[in-house]
Amino acid sequence: MNSILASHRGLSPEQRLAGLVDSAGPETELPRPFRTRRGPTVHWSAESCKLWTEVSRSIRVYGRAIPHVPLPLPGGGRLMIDENEKQSINGVKLDRPLPLYDIAIWLSNPERGGVVANWSQFLLAMSCVVRRLPPLQEEEWAGWMDNEGWPGIDSPSAQIAEPILGRLSHPFFKFIGKQSEQKPDDSTSIGYIARGNPRLMEVIGGAPSEAWLEILEHAEDEFGKLFRLMVAPRLVVLDHRLHLLVLRDGKPFPVPVTVDPKVWRVLVAYSLEPPGHPGAETMKHLFWCWSGEHENWMPSVRQVRSARMLREAIVGLGENSSLSPIMYSENTSAIPVRGKSGLF
Repeated sequence: MNSILASHRGLSPEQRLAGLVDSAGPETELPRPFRTRRGPTVHWSAESCKLWTEVSRSIRVYGRAIPHVPLPLPGGGRLMIDENEKQSINGVKLDRPLPLYDIAIWLSNPERGGVVANWSQFLLAMSCVVRRLPPLQEEEWAGWMDNEGWPGIDSPSAQIAEPILGRLSHPFFKFIGKQSEQKPDDSTSIGYIARGNPRLMEVIGGAPSEAWLEILEHAEDEFGKLFRLMVAPRLVVLDHRLHLLVLRDGKPFPVPVTVDPKVWRVLVAYSLEPPGHPGAETMKHLFWCWSGEHENWMPSVRQVRSARMLREAIVGLGENSSLSPIMYSENTSAIPVRGKSGLF
C-alpha cells in the first residue's frame, strides 16, 4: 500500500484518490450494479437534472434537502427524504445517510447518468458502508469507532439465526439482506437472512460476493475467526459530503472524497469485502498510511496525563500489580491487580 500511496503524496486528495483508483483491478471485480452501464445511453432528462440542482442549492442555502420530493435516479428508481432527513430508496429505508450534496452535484448534469449501471443498488450499498460523522473531541474518536464499527461477521456460527446484542451486521450482509424478501425480527438477524440468499450474491457478483461465497462454503472454519475481528468505519458523511477517514498529525481526520462515482464505487466495493481480503486491507491501510509510512495515532494531552496518573498508581501498588499487561482473550489485555485477599 505504501508503494501505491508514496508516488502520490504531496498531491491533492483528489489526485491521490484518482491514483488509487487507477491502481485498482479491472471493472469486473466490482459488483455488477457498480459497473459502467452498457448498451444504450441512459436517458437522464433535463427535468431530473433540475431537481438534483435544486437539492444541491437547498443543502447549500438551508443545510438540508427539501423533504417529500421524489428524486429520480438514472435508469429508474426514486430516493425519498422525509421531514426528519431519513432517506429511502424505492421504499427501502436507509440506516445511514447518503452524501446527498455530492450525489446532487453529479446528477445535475445530463451526461453523467451512465457511469453506474444501477444507481438504486449502488446507493443502497453505499448507505450500508458509510457512517454519519458528528463533531468529536480528540478523546472521543476511539469510542466512536468502536460504536460505529462492525464485526468481521455478526455471528460465531452459521447456524445461529438470532441477532446478537451489540453486534452490527457487516455492510455486505446488510446490503444483501435489505434486498431479500424476508425481513429481520427479534428471532432472525439480517445477516442470517442474507447468508440464506447466495443466489442474490451471485447476481450481484464482483470480488466481495466471490469472497463471501467462498467463506460461506467453509463456514465452520471461518465464522469464529471473523466474529472476533472488528472493522472500523473508513467512509463517513460530513456536511452531506463523502469523506475518507485517515490519520493526520497523529489523529483521525476526514479527507473529502472526489465527486466522482468512479472513485466512490471502488471505495464502497473495498468496504464490502471480508476482513483480510485485498479491498478490505486497502481500506485499513489507507487510514494508517495516508500521511506517511510510519504514522502513529497519538494520545491527546489529557490522555497522556491520565496515563501518567495510572502508571503512578500501579507503581504504588508494588508487588500487588505490574506494568506488564496480561492477555485474557485473543484481543483483550488487562493490568493485573491483587487485592488484600490475594486474589487478582
